[in-house]
Amino acid sequence: SFGVESVLGSVVPKDGCVLLLSNGAYGERAAKMCSYYEIPCIHVKQDYNKTPDANEAEELLKTHPEITHIMMIHSETTSGILNDIESIGKLAEAYGKVFIVDAMSSFAALPIDVAALGVDALIASSNKCLEGVPGMGFVIVNRDSLLASRGNSHSLALDLLAQYDYLQATGQW
Repeated sequence: SFGVESVLGSVVPKDGCVLLLSNGAYGERAAKMCSYYEIPCIHVKQDYNKTPDANEAEELLKTHPEITHIMMIHSETTSGILNDIESIGKLAEAYGKVFIVDAMSSFAALPIDVAALGVDALIASSNKCLEGVPGMGFVIVNRDSLLASRGNSHSLALDLLAQYDYLQATGQW
């Protein structure tokens, strides 16, 4: 949750809008995070047994120019469904949107070529498919998206750019 919240709170600007495609509890939790941060969010909730529809997403991109970011869960563990990040990544690229993927339960188990899929921010955890210690989340962020996030965060501890700047200043990066 800290990883997801850090990305939403850092990468999405105060005047941004997230198109959130969800089909389970983790997408619903991301919508709640958007609400806490007062980030405008167009939340498309599918039934738990259905995958988000790329055609519906494209229609929303056409009719809602305020959308700046698209987010979805790769492997929704609520239902066990693997969502199609490839088609949504293509839409994000075609429409010039930042693409955020929660890959908590798929990273390191399934191939995810972040560059080829156009993923700008990927969120994962050590305790799922990496079989590491529980509680350690991490984020892989496109450098341009990270650098563009200055001033967005409502939190110091969850500000991805502030953490990056701090590590650089201390020589740890």
